[in-house]
Formats: sequence, structure tokens, C-alpha cells
Amino acid sequence: MDKSFSSMGDVLKGYLSDELGQSLTDNQRAALVWHEANGTIEHAHTVGVYLKQGSAGRAPYLIVYLDNPYKAIDFGANKELYLERLRNQGLILSDIRFKESKYKRDQAPAEPEQASDDAPSVAAAELPELSPEEEKRARELTDGLEGELARAAYEAVSASFKRGKIS
Repeated sequence: MDKSFSSMGDVLKGYLSDELGQSLTDNQRAALVWHEANGTIEHAHTVGVYLKQGSAGRAPYLIVYLDNPYKAIDFGANKELYLERLRNQGLILSDIRFKESKYKRDQAPAEPEQASDDAPSVAAAELPELSPEEEKRARELTDGLEGELARAAYEAVSASFKRGKIS
């Protein structure tokens, strides 16, 4: 490999794409696409994925196993956004389902974290407004989408930009 890489993740992604890509199973390929299409929150809570073949004539669906039942609810609320992210990576699915895994990650807490009163959460904090340039960029990124998906995607992109300002 004569490519230049900036992180270990880039090395692994390049190796998996170039060297092993031909020998991956459909399930392994789906796991790789899930990882590439999503960010640190999804990575931190994903225990595993399973690609289940759809009924006759239907595309397969993906089951994502998570370490936290509350994250399964959160991720499920954004199901269309995840389906679109995966579609953009070339993985066409009829559905995506989020389930709590019976096997937990070693580093995951056994119970949901309790926020202390003196440490406000990001959700509770007031997020800064977007600049006109950021609003324009968010609209550009979601321009090709329609209906509820467009609204959800715009809100997600806007929230991401706003959170980026406070971290």
C-alpha cells in the first residue's frame, strides 16, 4: 500500500477496502459500511450488526445491536436518516432495526449514566445559533432529500454544526 494515512482508522479502512474487500461476507460488508457511514456515538454503542435477508423480492434489512436500550430508542427515531446514510455508502436496505444486545461491551456502564446536577448535558445547554454560511451549508447538504427525511436530515446537520461550536 503506497497511500498516505493520517490515522489508524484510515489504515484499517484502506486495508479492509483494498485487501480484504473481496473476501468479506455480506454481513461483514454491512458492518464496515455501518462503521464508515456513522460517527463516534454510533461506534461507541454498537455491539454488532446482522444483515438479514428480506422476503422474496425485498431488499435485506439490518439489525444493529446496541449496548444501551435508550440508544436503541434514540437511533430508532432517526431510522430514515440512517437508511439514507447507508444508501449513500451503497448499502440498500428495506429497513433498519435497533435492538439492545444481551452481550455488553466491557467498557459500557451496566446502567444508564446519571447526570450530576452540577454538570449540564449538551441537550440541556442552549446551543448557539448557526451563522448564515452554516445554514447555507446545511441546506446544501440536505438539498436532494424530500419530505420528512429532508426535515430530519436538516435538523440533524444543524444540530451537529451547533454542537461543534461548543465542543
